[in-house]
Amino acid sequence: MTKITATQTYTKPIFSGRYPQGTPDYVHLALSKVGFANLGGHGRIALQNVNVVREKSAVEFVYECTMPFCELSVEVRGLKSNWVLFGTTPQIFDAGGALEALLQSDFEQLAAVAGSGSRWLPWFHRSAKKAVTPFMESELNQEVIDASAQGLAPKAIVERVSRAVSEAYVQESLLNLKKTIQAAANWSRVKWLLTFILLSIPFAIGAMAYLDRAHRLVLTAPDTQLFINMPNASGFLWGIGLMTVPFTVLGWFIARWASIRWLKRAGGKRAVVWAERNGLLMGKWTAVTIVVAAVTTTSAFFNRWPLWIDAAGKAYGAFALFQPPLTIERTAPAMKVVEKRRPLRKTKTSPKPTTPDAIARPQTQSQPQPSNSESTPEREWTPVNEQ
Repeated sequence: MTKITATQTYTKPIFSGRYPQGTPDYVHLALSKVGFANLGGHGRIALQNVNVVREKSAVEFVYECTMPFCELSVEVRGLKSNWVLFGTTPQIFDAGGALEALLQSDFEQLAAVAGSGSRWLPWFHRSAKKAVTPFMESELNQEVIDASAQGLAPKAIVERVSRAVSEAYVQESLLNLKKTIQAAANWSRVKWLLTFILLSIPFAIGAMAYLDRAHRLVLTAPDTQLFINMPNASGFLWGIGLMTVPFTVLGWFIARWASIRWLKRAGGKRAVVWAERNGLLMGKWTAVTIVVAAVTTTSAFFNRWPLWIDAAGKAYGAFALFQPPLTIERTAPAMKVVEKRRPLRKTKTSPKPTTPDAIARPQTQSQPQPSNSESTPEREWTPVNEQ
């Protein structure tokens, strides 16, 4: 009986190069960048030999590769650079930093804005946009930003852009771009924070008016103010402050949308993705800061200046908020009667009747009828403390 067993073998190719003596170093770097498995698309490949290595359970294939290389010198704006091209269809391996000279003006403008004193001004976003926009219009800078967003180091970014710029250019560009966007984003956070703190107070007033819309407000004359809330001994009215949470949370989404919109208009979607990866946009901690600041400020404000309305229903006597409250005239203080009775004087009883009817009835003593001057109780009026 024959038993057939099927097996599967997985191989992992390993490439290496052997070069004639005196071969420049950039040849191996150029071939490694393309990938040895893809050399057939850039030169002529011919199989020379196949060796079996039993000790390693491996097979060695030896190929001969013929590929043209070209070196040239280019001078751009007084800057001389050495280029290296390779392949039957020329590919740039090393541009010698030639494009760095073409991008120097945009680079210097971005560096000037990032290090200027205008970063401390609230309208810094204007000058920041003027610097970021031309910098991001370059395709090379866009490739640098895309590679940085993917997490590549500056040295790897230089290789990706075929050494069109130096490693120092990549490092300085990313640093200046980060400073510029971060300063503009911080000013955006501050301005939105102050905006929501100020708007949270009228929002809380409107919320209290909405909650009390069905209640009947009574103003007792001659008072001119009717307080809607009263101060708290703790110094904060947290119940009123928490009314602003829905408003500030919604406002945070609006603020984040506005900041992203500004950055997208300045540097495009690439800048937004890069800024998000580097934590430059508004995040959850910004939202927490805005909510806490608004709640605390509102709670302290209404504890220090309680909300009141006048007889016309105007909040703080300035703007109409409630329906005019029902006004009731305050009456005079109520009085209570204290009766003090005097002892009655003795009077003579009437003579007993002699009629038969009187003899038949049980004898009862008639009660004397006091006169108005003698038997009327005295009333003393004393004011009652008004509750």
